[in-house]
Amino acid sequence: SQGGEYANLYNTYFRHQEVKILGDHFGKERVA
Repeated sequence: SQGGEYANLYNTYFRHQEVKILGDHFGKERVA
């Protein structure tokens, strides 16, 4: 269904955002 596709895109987007934020966090810790 179209709603399911939208939900999957939404979940994928936020999963990538989480990974990006975690990557930035650990990157800063490593530098500091």
